[in-house]
Amino acid sequence: MDYLLNRTDDILDKVHDSVVVCGGDLNQLNINKLEQLLGWDAMVDFPTGGNACLDNCLTNRKDLFSGCTPFNILIKTDHIGVILSAGMKLKPMRRKFPFRDCRKHRKEALYKALAKQNWDYAVQKANNIDEAVDYLGKKILDLMNTCMPTMTISMSARDPYW
Repeated sequence: MDYLLNRTDDILDKVHDSVVVCGGDLNQLNINKLEQLLGWDAMVDFPTGGNACLDNCLTNRKDLFSGCTPFNILIKTDHIGVILSAGMKLKPMRRKFPFRDCRKHRKEALYKALAKQNWDYAVQKANNIDEAVDYLGKKILDLMNTCMPTMTISMSARDPYW
């Protein structure tokens, strides 16, 4: 328990607005004492194992959560699962993803450019095999970037996977 207290204090000292959620099978711990020591709140208010509250979630920011909900776990256990729900709907995070334009006309343009390319330098003028391979790799990548450019799309966690 001392390790948990020290580690949590270290995190909260470095980043003051950190949200800490600690959960699990806490039946060996005195939850009331832990709440007093840390200043955290226990979120589970229903029995999770028989008539006792064996599993719990503790947090330093109770205001960010709307409460816990029980659910039956599909694995073999005598415990009930716990879902800790967010108290507010969060904005979806948008991320940008690069991808190569591989449409048919782009592929055909690449095939034509590869066929027109003079590959003699790599075979005749290279001093060794490594130099020849580097030249071929750079040339193919240049042609791919020209004929099949990289595009960027913005996606959200709420966008459909397709």
